[in-house]
Amino acid sequence: MFDKALQALIKFGTAADTFSDRLNSKYTSALLVLFCVLVSTKQYVGEPISCWCPANYASTHIDFANKVCWVTNTYYFSFNDTKLLTRKSKPLKYINYYQWVPLILIAQAILFIVPRVFWKSLNTRKGISIMSLVDSIYELQKPGAIDPVKRREVMNYAVKHFTRFLIDVDRKKQIAAIRNSFSVSARSCYLSILFITTKIMYFTNAFGQLFLLNLLFTMKTRYKVFGIQVWRELDEDIWTTAIYFPRVTMCDFKVRRLGSVHKETLQCALTVNLFNEKVYIFIWFWFVIVSTVSFLSLLKWIMLIAIERFSVRYVGDRLMAMKLIWNLDYDHSSNNVNITEENFEQQLDNIPEETLVRNFVVNFLRRDGILILRLLSEHATDLIASEAIVSLFELYKQTRSLYRLSTEEQSTISRLRKYEKGSKKKLKV
Repeated sequence: MFDKALQALIKFGTAADTFSDRLNSKYTSALLVLFCVLVSTKQYVGEPISCWCPANYASTHIDFANKVCWVTNTYYFSFNDTKLLTRKSKPLKYINYYQWVPLILIAQAILFIVPRVFWKSLNTRKGISIMSLVDSIYELQKPGAIDPVKRREVMNYAVKHFTRFLIDVDRKKQIAAIRNSFSVSARSCYLSILFITTKIMYFTNAFGQLFLLNLLFTMKTRYKVFGIQVWRELDEDIWTTAIYFPRVTMCDFKVRRLGSVHKETLQCALTVNLFNEKVYIFIWFWFVIVSTVSFLSLLKWIMLIAIERFSVRYVGDRLMAMKLIWNLDYDHSSNNVNITEENFEQQLDNIPEETLVRNFVVNFLRRDGILILRLLSEHATDLIASEAIVSLFELYKQTRSLYRLSTEEQSTISRLRKYEKGSKKKLKV
């Protein structure tokens, strides 16, 4: 049973995502579930509360008092307060959350999983299953797991699946161009928009939970940042967080004896709060790390997806590493292919490598294709992603219709071809 749970956890983390995403959806959620199990064990197996009962209480009375004080809300009263403890003297600070800590932890864990479910459920609606593509490529990095023939078959499957997606997107893009330009942009970068939205959800969730915890712990203190408060109080050996996680509380309950009702007030030790306090202190610092990593990852991927130069350099460097092209001048490459009326076929075959790579990235792969290739690099080795780029580039060079020349250039080529055919007919006559 443990092996199955471990395998399920490993498989749960093999989505088409990045390390920061797995830090949120896999590691943080697993950590919160672990804390939930530990707190639940303390509550239902151990003794979460122990009340100081009068000497005339029998063992059954003590057990009853502990259970009543656990299920009802206790209240905090500072021992430094010398005023008479009455309800009329000052409002009581009821502690009404400790029974719900396991459920709160589970709810927090679910919130960290929601962005992953959002990404996983919507990225397959574009005609490509990124999960299956990543899983198939992921198998290639296992040493000795796949023989060379099988490896080639898996790579061919991935490339065909990838190419079908790119061509389908291009077809839908041309149809959408008839309607409006916004639809064209949305269709050509659907996965990219979805991916960045998921990143924003991860960061918003992590930072939002951190903000709420910080607001709770610093509400009645002189500090604004909980981490600074904990650090200084560690040196001073003072814990003001006892206001929110009190170890000693008061409990009022009533007992009916021989037709009369007697009120009992007991002093109780909430031992479970000692553990809850340490858990949430650790969670606060952990959320600081997760929020920082999520924010940096969000900025990184926005730049990688939005800035064209990074995508061209990413593909060009791997094509040069695979010896498919030799030298690229990224600063002088252009999207436009200037074709004159003379020797137009020869000019098509001698397009500069810089322009060829840029057209391959901008017009064929586009933002969604680059995103998928980068995700392959995240999960498999960079060599495998480079092999996929090479296969796609070879296919791109073989397919003339994928060059995406400008309208003027296409009309020029069409006119010249008609002129050439007419000249040949005259010669035959």
